[in-house]
Amino acid sequence: MSITSDLGRRIKELRQKKNLTLKEIEARVDVSATHVSEIERGKTTPTVGALSKIAMALDVEPSYFLAADTTLQAELRRPKERSHIDFTDDGFSVAPLSASVRGQDLSAGLVCWKVNCQNGGRHLREGEHFALILEGGITLDVGGQRHELAAGDSFHFRAGLEPRITNDGSRDCLALWATSPRFGF
Repeated sequence: MSITSDLGRRIKELRQKKNLTLKEIEARVDVSATHVSEIERGKTTPTVGALSKIAMALDVEPSYFLAADTTLQAELRRPKERSHIDFTDDGFSVAPLSASVRGQDLSAGLVCWKVNCQNGGRHLREGEHFALILEGGITLDVGGQRHELAAGDSFHFRAGLEPRITNDGSRDCLALWATSPRFGF
């Protein structure tokens, strides 16, 4: 892939991720939609001034588009390669399952809520969340409703509702947890 087409791909990915049209970029920074389209398709290389304006419209520094791309399009992660993040004070841990894949909007992890965990949801960010309980159980208070989840149960919700997760059971709870936008682990 050429530098011009890689630069264009990065601009297009970020523009689409921010749900902006070419016309909206044009309106924000006075770079024609046609010119931005040509840049995105790798047909032309932007001037420094045009790249700066496009970056401004997308709320990033121009270097965002020029930095080395270290993310992959796909990655296999085996169990022994997984890290383990402990939130000891909050009574839970996460083993990230997803890697840094180009354009990633999703994160997934194995979450373990220890017995007597009282606030295992306070780290959740705005966005969509999905949980599949693999072992044990938790109580999930979200949107003013209380849900008892046991092995085999799944739950899908939008965060921003200040979810509270507790484990008052007699054993740890293990769940597959997915979130979008990505959590960043």
